[in-house]
Amino acid sequence: MGDMEQFKIYHSQLERDLDTMGATTVVTACENCFMSIKTYAPHIKIVSLYSLLVEIGLPESAKERHKNTLKMALHDPCPTRYEKKIHHDVRTLLAQIGLPYEEFKQNREKTLCCGSGGMLELTNSALAHEQMRTRASQTECESIVSYCQSCAESMNKGGKNGVHLLDLIFNPTFEMKQKEQGTLKKWYNRFSARQMISALKDNT
Repeated sequence: MGDMEQFKIYHSQLERDLDTMGATTVVTACENCFMSIKTYAPHIKIVSLYSLLVEIGLPESAKERHKNTLKMALHDPCPTRYEKKIHHDVRTLLAQIGLPYEEFKQNREKTLCCGSGGMLELTNSALAHEQMRTRASQTECESIVSYCQSCAESMNKGGKNGVHLLDLIFNPTFEMKQKEQGTLKKWYNRFSARQMISALKDNT
């Protein structure tokens, strides 16, 4: 949101945590996190989970699981618009799970914002929802797959069925519909993750 002073406080805390754990590599499934660490902590190796999955391989149960699924559109998140390896590896994973998909006309480095970039929904809700509807309407597919949770949620708010790639890979009971999670549930998820990180630090 442009509050660089507060960002520096949080980022410094993250770097201290990583240093305490002796971590030299970070694996992330979040495109904003990927770019933040790559930009502001170049001494730390950052690896996309999607690239790692291509390297180590998918669970056998995930391969070709979605070959009979209706075609979806693939939305590339805008933070990693210039990360060609991530673009390539995500498409490799889609091929491995057998998902029929089509590209948006504006994809990869030319992708458009889903409407949630820069916390726009909080600062200008009307404009954010207009962009969500605009992006979602640029495909005739009823479902849109992305590798960013905010993007998947935006496609839902834009009138389509937003789906996260990780659900397609790891959730065998996934019914092609994300469960809505409110602000409190999201906060609790982050709190739980923070507790797990603290436990890791305590064991080092």
